Amino acid sequence: GRPSDGNSMTRMEIDIEAAGDTTRTILTTHFDSLEGMEQAIATGVAEGMKVCMAQMDVLLAEVAA
Repeated sequence: GRPSDGNSMTRMEIDIEAAGDTTRTILTTHFDSLEGMEQAIATGVAEGMKVCMAQMDVLLAEVAA
């Protein structure tokens, strides 16, 4: 069998790249199945990630200060 911790997210990739005068962050989440992705979305994972990502500029500014 395949071990499972009940989490349908199997891998998360974060790419940070220069984009002119700014920096672009690309977050890619991999799921074990379409059903697993739909379940994660239904629990609010996508909305939670949006809230977290929206805070990134503020956090980076605090670190740079």
